[in-house]
This record gives sequence, C-alpha cells and structure tokens, in this order.
Amino acid sequence: MDAHPSRYSSTVRVQKHRQEVIEDLANMVKDLLIAFYRSTCFKPARIIFYRDGVSEGQFSQVSQIYFNFISSIIHKL
Repeated sequence: MDAHPSRYSSTVRVQKHRQEVIEDLANMVKDLLIAFYRSTCFKPARIIFYRDGVSEGQFSQVSQIYFNFISSIIHKL
C-alpha cells in the first residue's frame, strides 16, 4: 500500500444476509488507515470507498451512514 493508486488495500468481514450496513465498518476503516500510515508515514489525502449490493432505494441512507462512520474515525486518529 502506498500513496499511488496502483497499490491499495482491502478488508473483508462476514455478515448476515440482507444486511445493508456493514457491522464492523468503523474498525475496518481504522485498521486500513493505520496500515496506510505505517506504510507511507502520512495520512491519505483521499479515500475511495467501493460498496456493492446496496439497493437504489437505500443508497442515500447507507452512504450517509458510511460517510459519518469514516469521518468520525478520521477525526479520532
């Protein structure tokens, strides 16, 4: 993992069927941000978040929840 877009990291968790919001998102983001910092010695300028499987009707709600989770973790680090 580095500051160039050709290298990236990901994390995976198992969760219940038909659950739109990722249960352990806060810890997942925290672990990845710490790994990025250890690899590069600086915080990322941008975070790109890919999420598949959210219905169109729930996309706004889920994306707002994720944005809030990620923002709170960034401010705690």
